[in-house]
Amino acid sequence: MKDKAFARGVKREDLVAGAELLGLPLEEHIGNVIAFMREEAEALGLEGTVTRRPHFIPLRFSLS
Repeated sequence: MKDKAFARGVKREDLVAGAELLGLPLEEHIGNVIAFMREEAEALGLEGTVTRRPHFIPLRFSLS
């Protein structure tokens, strides 16, 4: 999340709050959201914009 281009339209506080609400580590929450978006790419109008990957992708993010 250090890269300001990553999820430019998403407030960082919302990502953190969502993870806390679900009781998940931030990395897992973001991985789940990305996996869902890949699964629903066509319905979200994103078909063909991402490469298919496994359902859960371990990610490392820093809020600093």
